[in-house]
Amino acid sequence: MDDPTLAIGDALTGQALRGWAPAGEWRAGLRAVGPRIHAAYLEHPQAAVLTASRVSGRVHELAADETLLDILRTAGCPVPDAVRVYHAFADTTLAFAALDAASPALPRASLRADEEMWCSTYARLPATTHPRIAEAAPVLATRILTSAYPTALDMLRDSAAARLDSVRE
Repeated sequence: MDDPTLAIGDALTGQALRGWAPAGEWRAGLRAVGPRIHAAYLEHPQAAVLTASRVSGRVHELAADETLLDILRTAGCPVPDAVRVYHAFADTTLAFAALDAASPALPRASLRADEEMWCSTYARLPATTHPRIAEAAPVLATRILTSAYPTALDMLRDSAAARLDSVRE
């Protein structure tokens, strides 16, 4: 079972990288490749959940890792920072892929119940007992239904840029 699982994970990475080459500024490179990896995993929800936490050590995974580390090193990240950002980037991308793939894999009734919870329960909480949820409920009800991955990716890139700027000073 392990060998096919690792092969599937490597194939998903290969699918994500097909036709992509890093170009331009490092932040743009991460912003371009991250959603490709995320999307490749979302196209295969069961495989995403099964493989996102695995390390295949195979050709596509190695190529992705080499490329990501090269993007960061070329940008001027010292090795420890490049590894820190690479690790956070890879884990964030794969974790969100697995999380975002899990919802569509649910039975339709369960997914609908989860989505409706934001309107049926959260939106009806009184401000006297849950003031922050009550004030945020309209935004939560729409925002929560989309992936937080783009936001997390941008936050990660901003953090890495701030760290790189401090290293350069």
